[in-house]
Amino acid sequence: MQKIRVFADTNVILESFRTSCWTAISNHFAIETVEKCVEETLTGNPGDPRHVAVPPAVLNAGLAVQHPVSRKELATLVLSHPPSSTLDDGEKHLFAWLFANKLLPSHVIVVTTADKAALVASNGLGWLDCMISLEDLARKAGVGRVNLDALALQYRDDWLSSIKTKIRLGTEWKSLYHAGPTLSCRQRRMVFRLTFHRAATCRSASRGSAFYLLTKCHHDKSVRHGKQVRRSGHAGIAKLVRQPLIEINFDAFD
Repeated sequence: MQKIRVFADTNVILESFRTSCWTAISNHFAIETVEKCVEETLTGNPGDPRHVAVPPAVLNAGLAVQHPVSRKELATLVLSHPPSSTLDDGEKHLFAWLFANKLLPSHVIVVTTADKAALVASNGLGWLDCMISLEDLARKAGVGRVNLDALALQYRDDWLSSIKTKIRLGTEWKSLYHAGPTLSCRQRRMVFRLTFHRAATCRSASRGSAFYLLTKCHHDKSVRHGKQVRRSGHAGIAKLVRQPLIEINFDAFD
């Protein structure tokens, strides 16, 4: 049976070595990456307490392929999708190779990364559904509970699911926010939109977090497109619109 192809970035490879998951996942899946990620994995400051020592022989034995990436492929990605220009080198090279070879989206190829900027970029490229957590890979490879529990937060299923939801909600809000003025009254009554309520207290509350409220469009003129809410607590905002709050962490878009 053919193995599922998994494209991994630098941080995922390092975390799999730190938690002793590498052998299991590389035996269960066909792990691929790009030469830049291999270079980053094998370098670093040994004096840094966070440094993970990766034996080159073990890394190379576990990789199915190390793909070279040309300057032309990098330029093509950035010109076609400008937000990708801000990605770290490893993720940029990985995405450039995938973009050039038009492998995604796919049901038999997945990408694993714990980088928020890369996840946001993957959404713009139409690849968000192909993103998978290291925890999911390790579990499917038969890694034990002790090793799974050792994984850092950003390599877990719950973290990835949360970030995906925030990215999708943010995208939906942007689309509906800009389309709002062009919608007819009938259309507004028939669809749900994310209405942006900018509250100064919320904006400064938790490291760049803001709050969006999922509000059904109806005849209630007190809830309007883009209405600004004055300073009040979170409970006060929820009471005003009589809807539950959905928090979107803007760190996901940094």
